Amino acid sequence: MKGEYDNLRELGKIIDVPMALAKRRRFSCVLTTEYVHGKPIYVYMKREDGLYDKLTSIAHLLRKLHDDTK
Repeated sequence: MKGEYDNLRELGKIIDVPMALAKRRRFSCVLTTEYVHGKPIYVYMKREDGLYDKLTSIAHLLRKLHDDTK
């Protein structure tokens, strides 16, 4: 969790990512990020055009963040 927090803080200097605000191990390793304005994912799920590509991109980003924190 500390690694993910640090990575988000560093990435925020380079690209537009939700800023990591806080971390708390005591609450089951909670990582809090800022609110990001935009369309909720369920809007895309209703329309379904390009949904697979969008979800795949998100999954790859989350996997990369996870792998980089090991």
